[in-house]
Amino acid sequence: MLWLYLGIATLLLTLGHIFKALRWQLFLSAYEKVPSERLISSLSAGYLINFFIPFHLGDVFRIWYAGRKMQNGYGYSTATVLVDRCLDILLVSGIFAVMYLLAPSAVSGRILWGYLILLAVLVVLFLLAVLCNRGFKQLALGFCSIYNEGIKFRLLFFLWSLISSFKDLFRKNRLWKLLLTTILMWSAYLLSYWCLSRSLREMQYDTGLVECFSMFFGGEGLFGSTFVSTSGIFDASTEILICGYILLPLPLLLLYSLICALRRRKKAAVTHSPSRLLPQRKPEEQLQFLSAYFEGNQRQALSEYLNMNSDVVILRDHSSGSDATTMLCLREDETLFRKYAFGYAAVKLKDQAQWLIAQQGKLPLPEICNQKEGEGSYCYDMRYPKPGIGLFQYIYCHQAEESWQILEQVLEDLRRGLYPEVGEPVSSQAVADYVDSKVTANLRAIRQSKVLRPLTEAAYLTINGVRYRNLPMLENMLSIERLQEVFAGDTLSEVHGDLTLENIICYTQPDPVTPYYLIDPNPANPIKSPAIDYAKLLQSLHGKYEFLETCQPRQISEGSIDFLLPDSPQFRRIYQLFDHWMQEQFPIETVRSIYYHEIVHWLRLLPYRLRRNETTAPCYYAALVLVMNQIYERFEEGNHEA
Repeated sequence: MLWLYLGIATLLLTLGHIFKALRWQLFLSAYEKVPSERLISSLSAGYLINFFIPFHLGDVFRIWYAGRKMQNGYGYSTATVLVDRCLDILLVSGIFAVMYLLAPSAVSGRILWGYLILLAVLVVLFLLAVLCNRGFKQLALGFCSIYNEGIKFRLLFFLWSLISSFKDLFRKNRLWKLLLTTILMWSAYLLSYWCLSRSLREMQYDTGLVECFSMFFGGEGLFGSTFVSTSGIFDASTEILICGYILLPLPLLLLYSLICALRRRKKAAVTHSPSRLLPQRKPEEQLQFLSAYFEGNQRQALSEYLNMNSDVVILRDHSSGSDATTMLCLREDETLFRKYAFGYAAVKLKDQAQWLIAQQGKLPLPEICNQKEGEGSYCYDMRYPKPGIGLFQYIYCHQAEESWQILEQVLEDLRRGLYPEVGEPVSSQAVADYVDSKVTANLRAIRQSKVLRPLTEAAYLTINGVRYRNLPMLENMLSIERLQEVFAGDTLSEVHGDLTLENIICYTQPDPVTPYYLIDPNPANPIKSPAIDYAKLLQSLHGKYEFLETCQPRQISEGSIDFLLPDSPQFRRIYQLFDHWMQEQFPIETVRSIYYHEIVHWLRLLPYRLRRNETTAPCYYAALVLVMNQIYERFEEGNHEA
């Protein structure tokens, strides 16, 4: 009976270890699937180390061996091992409590008190982490900021992995599976210890389940090696048998892991895309997010951001001049563009997605393949058809006539697919509302800006050494009476609303049917007229909007600004072709209206630039003044001083 009990005890201990590895796999599955054979191998090696070395250093090996091939790295494997150990401490405390209630003894009582104190310490630490959440994060950020960016990133990412993993381990797992695996694991362990106690009784030792359990999980078992915990209690031959009982399951586990690996290789490969703790691909973008997280601000926005992007890997940030973020992402085996925004920008982004869906078939547009709406957030995905670049970049790489052919096709497609042949006239009230919200209000914000004040108050503004009429001399162009007259001939139509060159995507591989598609509409305009779209193109070609993204003022003084405004022959040629096209298509009054809408677009842009990056706002103001001077000279009667 001795060998029968010992053999059953060994098999049950092996089975308990397997269930422990499966529970660990459930913890890890919150973000990624790790093969069970890797976890079983690391667990068996960790137990072997713990047998000889104190302080559970085998768990450090478990963390390293499992984490080295995981997408989410060592921080996540550390979090799962810590949760595993904390859960075991809780259950062992409960088992000792039951044993003490059923059969009180000084030994079990002393061990129980030790575990209860340890539990109390863990609970206090947990409560402090919850109640002082923001303070701990800011303290951690301050400590990590002592080091260079590389070390800072690794430390913050490790802490982030711990925090997010602890929060998501149970939220993203089915609790009944965790509960069932835990029950099976500890049932196998307890039955194994009972069989071991029966085998010791066969050897004439008065040892029961409580004594065996205390031998492995007593005070020395918390911090000492397994060998130290089990030695010095029995004679040498008995201790050799106990060592065999502890160590024999380890090669059995390795054999089982080998069988699992062979079985997995025989099955058809299944693609699994792990969720990433941080979706950004570039370390600098990850560091920027982590710094914002540990500062403790914008908690809701950061939470929504992670919820949106937990299923993708971010390849590149394509965000430009709007409040929405645009990213090239990889989801499983599909490449796509993802756009997301928060607050009021989320409402606009939802309108944008609905416009793209509603206008499918009328224009070349991207296909919306996924939408997510959260509390104060919204995002949608666009399929990535084939490589393409914005028309702004395309112009640099191609002959002007080739680029113009694409732009001319855009204009013709809009006329056929979106604009009616005869539209209803825009009402004077709509024009009044448009002027009030987009002209008067924005002029007020521009004049109140401390950054722009040195430029806005003088009668003349010197730009790169040339004197121009400044806003005080040109403000009659923006009066309600003048704009009512200029916009009187506008007609109503559905519009794209943000038809700048960067929102026209040209395929880099030739396509004879549709060489482009349109993105990022802004349908929420107070006035919906084709002139709005044509004016957006003017903002790119006439006002050189995209060039200003990289401009910085070199010198600013009262009534003077110097900055480098790039230009190219291709852009000048395409602007000439577009202006000629408008003159052929429309009467002079319509062309004038389009140019005046360009002024309004610049007025709408400036307050946004002041919010986004006020250091570049003076360059945008100078561009506004240049545009207004050219329009004044072209369309204002008499061409006299204002």
